[in-house]
Amino acid sequence: MKHILLIEDLKAMRYIIYSGLKKIGFFIKEASNGKLGVESVKMHGINYFDAIICDVDMPIMNGLEATRQIRQLGYSRAIIGFSSKDMPEEQAAGLEAGMNAYVSKTTPIEGLLNILVNNFR
Repeated sequence: MKHILLIEDLKAMRYIIYSGLKKIGFFIKEASNGKLGVESVKMHGINYFDAIICDVDMPIMNGLEATRQIRQLGYSRAIIGFSSKDMPEEQAAGLEAGMNAYVSKTTPIEGLLNILVNNFR
């Protein structure tokens, strides 16, 4: 079973992603903002999570800063940026911060699930 860290501030979006991933056999830990996501990586260790799904626009600590801090910890596995803003400059900022991929929230949830199933299962 693969372990996924889901960093997302919107409870409804966390539920949708969690439900979809759970159905196909992933184990998911949740964090409601970037700061809690970074703390989760520190607590579990850099090799615990097989992938991280990280919302870009969150209060307390946004996904770009969370990604930078997680990379500074030595986490080298996939971080998938996830945002409601489907703008090329935001995608570029995510990749520059250390994200491996970027998925718009306007993409059906199946798109995100396909990335995970095809690359991290």
